[in-house]
Amino acid sequence: MEMKIMAAGIGATIRGVVGANIFTGITMKFRHTREAKPHLRLGINSGPQLSQTVGTVVFAWVEIDWFFIDTKVNTGFASPRNLINKTVEIILSGMVLGSGKVDIKISKIDDSGDQKIILMKRRRPTVDSCNIQFSTTGAYGPVLELSHKNIYTGS
Repeated sequence: MEMKIMAAGIGATIRGVVGANIFTGITMKFRHTREAKPHLRLGINSGPQLSQTVGTVVFAWVEIDWFFIDTKVNTGFASPRNLINKTVEIILSGMVLGSGKVDIKISKIDDSGDQKIILMKRRRPTVDSCNIQFSTTGAYGPVLELSHKNIYTGS
């Protein structure tokens, strides 16, 4: 399975102290193979909120190119639809101006507040476009299904 992540946010964070997040939105697209069209689009919207871990430094727009997920290793993605309505935290960290590489950490939080990392990728390349991020972009909240239809054909 392959995944693509897009994130946008406005806010400010003092690392490890406090973050004020006005808005952060993260979209995840999934496809079965490199040749396949995306079959599922999920997202998280968060804000406004104060937190030590989530937020954005001033402004961020990051698009991470398609990358492979080994669903045998990352069992939380064996069926991405199982993430819908679950509480998830997504953290994208690394400085990006134009293009660059970011670290990805996706954690699932259960009803008792316990956090389990379901995906960690280091140094994933961003798409060469209008990317800007000064430190970290993160979102925390329930995963929403953004489209019941095929993303491209509308069927």
